[in-house]
Amino acid sequence: MQNNKTVQIDDEMLQKVIDSAYQTHLQYATKTAKTIWQNYVVSLRKREFQQVEILRKAIEECANDSLQELCSALEEIDPRASLELLLGEFNNRLNEYILPKGGETFSLARGAWLIGVFGNGTKNGRYEALKVFNKYVRWIATHLMKLHISSNAFLDDERVLRDSIKQLEINRHVEPETRMIWITDEITKEIGKWTEANAESCSISEILNSQIAEQINKNAKDATYSLNEAISKNRTFLPKAFSDMLLGGVPEELLKELKAPRRSISPANIQDTLNSDLPTFFPIVEVGDEYRVLGRSVWLTKREDALLQLCMKASPQHSRGKVFEDITTALLQKWGPAGISWRSSVDLVSQKSSKNPDDIDVLGSSKQAVFIGECKANRLPANNSSVAANFDTVVLTKASSQLATRITHWKSGWRPSGSDKSFADKLAGFITTFSSYGGLLWNATEVGDEKSSENFGIFPLYSLVLAVSALKTPAQLCKYLEFRVNSLSHGVKNFDELEYVFGFLSKKDNIINEVQDGESILFRQYELDDYGVWIDPRMYSHNPNWKDKFLLDLWKYTRPVTPPVK
Repeated sequence: MQNNKTVQIDDEMLQKVIDSAYQTHLQYATKTAKTIWQNYVVSLRKREFQQVEILRKAIEECANDSLQELCSALEEIDPRASLELLLGEFNNRLNEYILPKGGETFSLARGAWLIGVFGNGTKNGRYEALKVFNKYVRWIATHLMKLHISSNAFLDDERVLRDSIKQLEINRHVEPETRMIWITDEITKEIGKWTEANAESCSISEILNSQIAEQINKNAKDATYSLNEAISKNRTFLPKAFSDMLLGGVPEELLKELKAPRRSISPANIQDTLNSDLPTFFPIVEVGDEYRVLGRSVWLTKREDALLQLCMKASPQHSRGKVFEDITTALLQKWGPAGISWRSSVDLVSQKSSKNPDDIDVLGSSKQAVFIGECKANRLPANNSSVAANFDTVVLTKASSQLATRITHWKSGWRPSGSDKSFADKLAGFITTFSSYGGLLWNATEVGDEKSSENFGIFPLYSLVLAVSALKTPAQLCKYLEFRVNSLSHGVKNFDELEYVFGFLSKKDNIINEVQDGESILFRQYELDDYGVWIDPRMYSHNPNWKDKFLLDLWKYTRPVTPPVK
C-alpha cells in the first residue's frame, strides 16, 4: 500500500499548497493578476492582512475586466463554434483538432457549453472558438485567484459563510470530486429501474426507464471506446459525431427535458450561471437544429445528477424523497459490505404503541450491527449565498436531529413495525445527500445535533457508493463511519471521499487523535488517472474477493495532486 501522508498545516505546507494551485490552475490568469498573486503570497506569509485586503480589491477589478472581455467575445461568436472545442463533434476531421491552451486543466466541455448557451454572433470558425476559450480560461483563473485572496482578507464573523460560498464556487469550476464511470452507470441504471417500477406516479417513465437507462450507459461506453480507438490508431474520422453516438436511441422528449435554455449575455448572468447547477442539470444544447452533448464531461461522469433531479421533479411532491431513499437502498444492497440487509421507508414504533411511528429512510441490519440512514434530496438554492444556511438548516440541523431521534428511539427499544426478529446491539447512523454542498460535507467541523451526543458521517450519494464499495464487512463499515466523524471533529481539511478512503485504509486514526486543539490536519490529495476513471469492479464482482481487486486497482491508478509532506 502507498503511504497516504498526513501533516499538520504550517507555513511550509501552506506554501506548498499555494504553489500547487498556481502550477495547475492559476498560471493561466492575466499578467496583472499574476503580479497581484505574487504580492498576495508574500503578504499572507507575513500575516499582513491589511495589505491582503488591498490586493483583494485589486484582484476583483482584474477579474471584472477579464469577465467583460469574455462577454464581448461571446457577443461575436456563433453557438456552432462550440463544436470546435470537443474532439469528435466533427467526425470527419479528427486530425485537424487543436487542443486549446488550458484545455488539459480546465473543462473543454464547460467552455463549449458556455459558447453554445451564450454565443450571440456569426463567427463560427476554429480560431474564434479557441479565442473565446482562452478568454474563458483567463477569467476562470483570475476568478479563482479572487476567491483564494478573498478568503484571507476578512477576519470578521461572516468569514465562515464567505468561505463556504468560495469553496462551492471553486468546486464547480475545477470539479475536484472523484468520479468513476461505473458508479455513474450504476446510479443511472437504478434511476431507470425506479421510474419503471413506479410508472403510475412518475410521469417520465416512458422516456426514462430501465431500457433507456441501459441504452444511455451503453452509448457512453461505446462512444468513448470508438473515440479512444480512433485516437490510438491515428484515424481521421469517426462513424458518427460523438454526440450522435451518445444520444442514439434516447427519446427526444428526454433530450428536451435536459436541454439548456439560451441565456442573455451579461457579466452577472455568466458568473451566476457558471456558479450554479445549470451546466450539470442541463448538459444538452441545441446547436442549429441538432442536439449536442456540449456538457460532455458532465454527461459521461455525473449524468445521474441530471437524471435524478428530473426523476424527482416528475414524481408527486410527497414521494420525491422516496425516490432518493429507494435508489440509495438499492445501491447499498448491491455494492455495500456483505452480510447487510438493506430496506427503505421503515416504520419504527415504540413497544408500547404503534402510533406516531418514526420513518427510517434507510435501514441496514446484520449480525454485527444495525445501520440507520437519513436521506436528504434537497437541491441547492439558486443563490449561492444561501448554500451555507441551507446546509446548516437541512443537514446539520434537520437531518442530524431526525437521525439522532431515530437512534435514541432505537436504543430505547423501538423496532420496525411488524418485525419480531432480534437485532445486533451495535448501532451506527449516517446521512446521505443529493448534493455535496460544495465540499462542506468533507469539512464541517461539527456534524450532529447539538442536543445529542451523536455525530454522523455525511455522504453525497455518489461518494457513499464509492466508500461502501471499498468496505468488506459490517464491522468495517462501522469503523469507517466512526473514522469519518473522528476526522471532522479533529479538524481534518479534505475535499473528496477518496482521501477519506485512503486515510482509513492507511490507518490514520492514531495521527488524527494526536492533533491538539486549534491545529488542523490535511490529507494528501489524490486523483484517479486516465485508467483509474475506467476501473470497473463489475467485471469481476462475481468473484467473492472482488473488493480486494478493486482496492488494488484504486491504489494502482491513483496519483497524488499535492506535494508529499514531512
